[in-house]
Amino acid sequence: AYRQQHVPGAIHLDYTPLVRRVPPALGLLPDAAHLSAVFSALGLHEHLNIVAYDDEGSTKACRLIWTLHVLGHTRASLLNGGLAAWLASGYPADHTAHTPIRREYVASIDPGSVADKAYIRQHLNDPRVQVAVSDWSDWLDVHLDDSGPDDHLVPYHWAPHLLFTWLEGEA
Repeated sequence: AYRQQHVPGAIHLDYTPLVRRVPPALGLLPDAAHLSAVFSALGLHEHLNIVAYDDEGSTKACRLIWTLHVLGHTRASLLNGGLAAWLASGYPADHTAHTPIRREYVASIDPGSVADKAYIRQHLNDPRVQVAVSDWSDWLDVHLDDSGPDDHLVPYHWAPHLLFTWLEGEA
């Protein structure tokens, strides 16, 4: 889609480097060294504002934004409605591929932004933690605890990390 048309000046970032696939978990966060290489190639620096979009319902763009937030880079936002909304508003499209200027970027992962299976188990009955599932069609019979009738079913993308966790009240 990028080769056909994109927001003027936009650069292409392949989605694949934003996830680490270790079956059965196909959406793991890559390590800091890997993300350092990805974002160095992108030319990321602390003052750069990233506006992300994709042509698949914004899920990949949201993954990019979440990854940046995990790294402490909060200057990232979503193009509301993506390219379709941009074009429908009559804004121009570009067909020229743009290459970012490489800059050295050192990624540092904030462990408080990633929830793993142990965290979920520890907080299953914690009223201050709400786990939200973004897509009900992803439900699989994956058990956190196979100890008996109180087994908890979780979607595959919760283990070993969780993209959406809201803490209610004080931590």
